[in-house]
Amino acid sequence: MFELPSDLPFEGAGDALMDRESGCLWAAYGFRSELDAHPLLAHWLGLEVISLRLTDPRFYHLDTCFCPLEGGFLLIPTRF
Repeated sequence: MFELPSDLPFEGAGDALMDRESGCLWAAYGFRSELDAHPLLAHWLGLEVISLRLTDPRFYHLDTCFCPLEGGFLLIPTRF
C-alpha cells in the first residue's frame, strides 16, 4: 500500500484520469491537489503522469472539465 505524506494533498479519482489510449495518467493540481504528489504517483503506478494546473474555481476537480476520449482526442470546455 502506498500513502502520501499527510501534508501533500491529492484528491484521487477527481483529479486523476487514466488515458487508456496512451497509457498515461492525466493528473490535476491547483485547488485540492498538489503538484508534488504527481512524481510519487508516476513512480508507484509506473506510468507517465501528465500534470494539468486547474485555474478556474468552478472546475475544482479535473473530472469536471476534462475527459480523455478514444483515438487520442480530449474533451474540454472552450467557453464558460
